[in-house]
Amino acid sequence: MTQHTVAITLVREVLRGPRAQGMDVDGMLRRANISTELLAADQARVSRTQCAAIMRTVKRCMRDEFWGVSAGRLPPGTFAQLCRLVVHCPDLGQALRAGFDFLHLFLPDLRARLRREGDTAVLSVERRGQPVGGPYDFGVATILFEALQILHWLSGRRIEPRVVAYRCAQPSHVADSVRLMTHHLRFGQTDNRLVLDATVLEMPVVRDADAVKPFLATAPAGLLLPYRVYARLCDLVRSHLRRHPLHALPTLEECASALALTPQTLRRRLRDEGTGFRTLVADLRRDAAIHLLARPDLSLQQIAGMVGFSESSTFHRAFKKSTGVAPGEYRRHRLAGG
Repeated sequence: MTQHTVAITLVREVLRGPRAQGMDVDGMLRRANISTELLAADQARVSRTQCAAIMRTVKRCMRDEFWGVSAGRLPPGTFAQLCRLVVHCPDLGQALRAGFDFLHLFLPDLRARLRREGDTAVLSVERRGQPVGGPYDFGVATILFEALQILHWLSGRRIEPRVVAYRCAQPSHVADSVRLMTHHLRFGQTDNRLVLDATVLEMPVVRDADAVKPFLATAPAGLLLPYRVYARLCDLVRSHLRRHPLHALPTLEECASALALTPQTLRRRLRDEGTGFRTLVADLRRDAAIHLLARPDLSLQQIAGMVGFSESSTFHRAFKKSTGVAPGEYRRHRLAGG
């Protein structure tokens, strides 16, 4: 089954900590079936399974569930303990405060806090010495991202942020942040913050202790997918497209009809969510191609046809445009990684 793919930039960030400590990064990549050559291709992507594997491998080797990106360390089992703590809170506001207080015991250089500002709730995360417009801060971004994912899980519904702001400059993998969080992203801001409707704080926690083990069983791979309950329109379109063979995908007009929308409304709402129909189709074909390139029994011409291209040359150009690597070269790197 075709998976979502993840930008190689995230793999580089996960490896930053062990690399700084002189650990065997190449060995970690081999365990996750990722070729070292792919790290040099800025637009390369790996499967969600591969990304989850490298995250687990680094955590295990470093004995740190925060991948070595903080002056402190999250010992193995810390995330599970945090989940067991917050399910006993009555509402999301108290769950956030309890979770942040718990993390402060382990991450001294990162300070997270929750405050109300009018009709909004602001979750801010600061790292000492982080400059405005500086490099992407994986530790800060992870806390904001996982806070939102846990809110989804605790409430049993998707919570759409008003804004997600970062002090850093815009990273190259911003499209993944849009897919997983929101298109309301801001960079080069004065602080790092997740802005929600204040009413979110009063939402009840609907999970209990029995829900923790199944949730942890899906991590970290499950955290690399958009939360599906009360999905955005772009997620509904992706789901509809995935029900069809890639060589016979529905048109925008056919997709709009299936979703009981006019083509104009579908186009406008997708634009409001920061994407477009052609982009969703191109991403679906790209992810399918990456999945199929791992199969040595298929020729490039066969793969081109399977993902909806009548000409191999058109497939070659489209794949290189979206990943920065020609399909044949990508296959060599992919198979070299296992």
